[in-house]
Amino acid sequence: MKKNSIEKRLTEKQRNFARLIASNKGSKTNTQCAIEAGYSPNRARQEASELQNPIKNPSVVKYIEELRETISEYLKRISVVEEKK
Repeated sequence: MKKNSIEKRLTEKQRNFARLIASNKGSKTNTQCAIEAGYSPNRARQEASELQNPIKNPSVVKYIEELRETISEYLKRISVVEEKK
């Protein structure tokens, strides 16, 4: 995936958090995603909340939306290919 302007403005932890949130489909809590992304376990719950707040972190929220859209489009293409088999 080519880096877009939003992704370039995020820290590595923010990008990792966004990727984990967008791809986990509810299998992990937001807190678990924050910890896996490298945030302190002591602050992970608060960080997860703040990272998903469009007022505090609009770039992170936008990046999560973009990732979810990309994943959704990919899954649609796969299902079309599977139906053709």
